[in-house]
Order: sequence, then C-alpha cells, then structure tokens
Amino acid sequence: MQMEEQNSASEEQTRLLKKQLIHMRIHTVASLILTSALLFVIIRLLPGLTQALDQANEVLVSAGAAIEDFQEVSENVNELVNSGSLAIGQTMGKIDQMNIEQLNEAIADLNRVIEPLAEFFGRFQ
Repeated sequence: MQMEEQNSASEEQTRLLKKQLIHMRIHTVASLILTSALLFVIIRLLPGLTQALDQANEVLVSAGAAIEDFQEVSENVNELVNSGSLAIGQTMGKIDQMNIEQLNEAIADLNRVIEPLAEFFGRFQ
C-alpha cells in the first residue's frame, strides 16, 4: 500500500512537473516574442528619433542665437532711450535758462527795425 501511494505521489509529481515545464516553455516563447517585437520597434524608430532629436537640437541652437540677438537689440534700445532722455533733459535745462521776456522784446525790436525796410522795398515791386 505504501508503494502504491509512493507511485501515485510520484505520478502526481511527474504530472505537475510536466505541467510546469509546459508553462515555462510558453513563458519563454512569449518573452522571446515580446523581446523580438520590442527590438524590431526600437530598430525601426531609432533613425526617426535621432533625426527628430537632431532637428530639435538645430531649433534650440537657432532659438539661442535669436535670444542673443534680442538681448543685443534690447541693450541698444536701452542705450538709445538713455541718450534720448539725457538729450531731452539738457534741452529742457536750456529752455529753462532762456529768458522768454527778453526774447519777445528782441523779436519786437527786430520787427520794428525791419518794418520800415519792408515798406521801402515793397515800393519797388
């Protein structure tokens, strides 16, 4: 009886080992198929990815150059604004220094002097 139980247990163990072997083979084949498919996809996409990365790199280089140009233009505009505001300040200072009343008097005096000359030369026309 004990021998029969050992044979039965041994047959059960053999059957389970065969089942485990089949599952391991299925697992191995599935892993090989997935690995092959992944490698195929990587090999097919790799040239496109490198080309896209090269183009992205070129775009970034161009963007960097554009940013440098923009910074230079910004500095030039700042210098222009500063020099313009300085010139306007100097002009306003000179206008403040002018005596408007004396200027008006000088213009009136000049008008009085030129008026007889204008009448004299107007007669010859």
